[in-house]
Amino acid sequence: MVKKKVVKKVVKKKARSGKNVKVVKSKNLRVKKNVKPMGALGRLNAFVFGNFRVGLSYVGEVKNYIWFLLSLFLLVSIFGFIYPVFFREEIIEMIKELILRTEGLSTNELIRFIMENNIRSSFVGMFGGILLGIIPLLVVVVNAYVLGFVANSAVAVDGYGVLLKLFPHGIFEIPAILISVGVGLKIGVDLIRECVLNYNRKTSKGVLWLFIVLSILFWPIAFLVIMIITLVQKKLRKRFWVGLKNAFRVFIFVVVPLLVIAGIIEGILIACMA
Repeated sequence: MVKKKVVKKVVKKKARSGKNVKVVKSKNLRVKKNVKPMGALGRLNAFVFGNFRVGLSYVGEVKNYIWFLLSLFLLVSIFGFIYPVFFREEIIEMIKELILRTEGLSTNELIRFIMENNIRSSFVGMFGGILLGIIPLLVVVVNAYVLGFVANSAVAVDGYGVLLKLFPHGIFEIPAILISVGVGLKIGVDLIRECVLNYNRKTSKGVLWLFIVLSILFWPIAFLVIMIITLVQKKLRKRFWVGLKNAFRVFIFVVVPLLVIAGIIEGILIACMA
């Protein structure tokens, strides 16, 4: 391992006045330090925890998007709980199909089914952000409304106390999904922002958000234009790949572990309640 050491050297220098003055000069020297090489397990630990720390750091950069989507999730959930009248037949059919697919599964099979389903949804919510953030917004709205709809049905049968039984199911699952869609939304917003700022760095925040809203509203055309500009411009292309790399790191080292824990807890709870 090589470390840099700062060495200060004091020399005498004659100033313009003719007097001798002391001048401190700093110099960086490379000092070699013998370090015992890490084994395979040590390198694996360094790789995993290093990426985990970087992933968490990137989640901190996405926190504003996560808070926004959490607020949207709560609002739509409440709306679905109070007004469970939209897409009623489709939701009931979806729930029946889900029950049929999980019927007769053992605890281990149920845990694996829940994990695969959640990981798939989170992956789509995160990397679907490439479509200018449309997919993450849809994932939040659909899941929130279905949750409110199901909560309303459960309360109608067993009373409000049943909500306490439902709470443990979302302790790890909901934060993991919100992190995924938060990163996905940032990918989409960054695509639009970087393209606008590439042509005018002095664009105000108001105008910038106007472009973002218009791009989402007219996303098929806007998506094609923005992706062409991003892939053609070397600087934009590089930033885009860096964003995808950070997103992948968050997904593998932060989201997936949370969803694994969520799947184990939810699978065991459902098996115990059956």
